[in-house]
Amino acid sequence: GSRAWLRIQDGCDEHCTFCATTVARGPNRSRPVKEIVREAGFLAQSHAEIVLTGIHIGTYRDDPDGTSLSGLVSTLVERVPDVRFRLSSVEATEIDEHLAYLLINAGERLASHIHAPLQSGSDRVLRRMGRHWYTSDAYRARIEWLAERLPVFGLGADVMVGFPGETDGDHRETVALVSDLPFTYLHVFPYSERPVASASRIGPPVDPRTVAERSGELRRLAEGKKERYLKTRDGGEADVVMISRRGGRAEGVTEDFLTVSFDSDLGLGRRFAASVYLRSGDLVAEPATALV
Repeated sequence: GSRAWLRIQDGCDEHCTFCATTVARGPNRSRPVKEIVREAGFLAQSHAEIVLTGIHIGTYRDDPDGTSLSGLVSTLVERVPDVRFRLSSVEATEIDEHLAYLLINAGERLASHIHAPLQSGSDRVLRRMGRHWYTSDAYRARIEWLAERLPVFGLGADVMVGFPGETDGDHRETVALVSDLPFTYLHVFPYSERPVASASRIGPPVDPRTVAERSGELRRLAEGKKERYLKTRDGGEADVVMISRRGGRAEGVTEDFLTVSFDSDLGLGRRFAASVYLRSGDLVAEPATALV
């Protein structure tokens, strides 16, 4: 009950060849800033974190003044105090300079974490997927720019394996990009056909055994990157929001989207500053100052 989800936009105007969202959700539409601020203020009374969600939140626009996602986030940070905001899934290349500035400088008001869908590290596959708004180089450049400026940075992505016509070379390009970038977790999933999507007509299906092998390689790579990132957080500071209590222990989520455990009887409230330590592969928090 400490985290709330606030939908700021719905629908999508893109036509990814593997996706049925446009059919299911309809066209892209954004909620008015005033309405979102009002709902966020209400949620902030009983929640320590608010996650801004939607289908394609990087395209957020509130007419008639055309307020963008970065403008909305800036307004929320200014007008809704005492709560941490977090972006849900957002395209890497749709993080403009203002939004990047907020991620770097807004401190405890905006979580230093993004989930930036990648899908593939192969430009050939991205074009066949209909994901025309970025290339692997553009994705890399934006993530590297942010990583250089965010000492604490949670980074996740979706990666699709076995898109029709995906070759060994395409897969190797994805592995190379994932290896190079500072991901702290990945959602790796095999391509699955949607009846109204056109992907199945684009290329031959990939053998299921090959898909399983490629998926396993990426998952092992992601697990290794997560383990290395956790080591960098050992002995560091974290901003923790409690998410559950179980039998004398509690769990919380940090600004960089890591799960930590701690003594649930400390009575520090829904959110607190803590020192975090890596013990037996897991992060343990030692709470210090209550924030909410």
